[in-house]
Amino acid sequence: MATVTVTHASLTGAAANPNVLVDGPKWDAQHAVSGLENVDNTSDANKPVSTATQTALDAKVTGPASVTDDLPAIFDGTTGKLIKSKTYAAFKTLLALVKGDVGLGNVDNTSDATKNSASATLTNKTIDTAGPNTLKVNGNTLAASSGTATVTFPNSTDTLVGKATTDTFSNKTFNAADSGNTLQINSVTVSRGQYPGTSTNDSATAGNVGEHVQTTLSGTLSSSGTAVACGNITLPAGDWDIAANVYFNASNGATTATDWNSIISTSSTPSVASGNSITGLVNHERRPSGADVSLTQSHVSHRVSITSSTTYYLHANATFSAGLGFGVNGWLQARRPR
Repeated sequence: MATVTVTHASLTGAAANPNVLVDGPKWDAQHAVSGLENVDNTSDANKPVSTATQTALDAKVTGPASVTDDLPAIFDGTTGKLIKSKTYAAFKTLLALVKGDVGLGNVDNTSDATKNSASATLTNKTIDTAGPNTLKVNGNTLAASSGTATVTFPNSTDTLVGKATTDTFSNKTFNAADSGNTLQINSVTVSRGQYPGTSTNDSATAGNVGEHVQTTLSGTLSSSGTAVACGNITLPAGDWDIAANVYFNASNGATTATDWNSIISTSSTPSVASGNSITGLVNHERRPSGADVSLTQSHVSHRVSITSSTTYYLHANATFSAGLGFGVNGWLQARRPR
């Protein structure tokens, strides 16, 4: 390698030491002579990426220059580029992830505040506190012991409200015996021995206390001593008070008569025998033989308790010696007392 000697005097602004090269001309000469004219005196940390390297990187990475370092990146299989411009929300959309993909298929996206909200609706749920759990209503413990449960409401004005159109209570006892309690139905107070009746001209519906069943009697006694079925009613299971009023009308022309009989029976075969009567008795009237006699027999209320649907019949007969006999009118009725 050739050596070039540069004197101190030829260096503009040289330092006092002739061996220290501090000026540009000396630097340019040394780097050309050494064959390093393309080399800058730059540390490795500050060396820029070469043009070739930058070109190669640009072919693999896309995205705006302002993208922050902590954003996720994804490889685009179509372009072969690494996409770094996706936000977390866009990244999720791009991957089309659902909760089942990460093993959380049974988890609802509900905030803690909503989970513990003051008002919640449970449908067809069973709350089981058989373990160490406690179920409370208005701060009062609902405790179960030997098949029983008690709920105590702390305030004197607490109200239990049913939200369904029809609320069903099974095997429950409503006790208003304690001081200050009142049991009401449709805003009407109910107490021992005092059950309010209807305040209008409606009738008790089937199955309810007060239900009433009645029929009009009609029959013709055209043969002396022969019983005739004059009417019937059919009652469903339950307790019933049965009564009847029977009118024997002589307008059919019986000229002489001595006996009139009527019974209420469960037999459809006409008969006025006492064994067929629900009371074991026959409503019987006897008079001296006479003509053109009309009369009424009343069957006072009689309680029956039946376990299935039962039909009750009114049978009647009369003993007469002349004429066409008697017509029978009146009514047979029953009322559900409880």
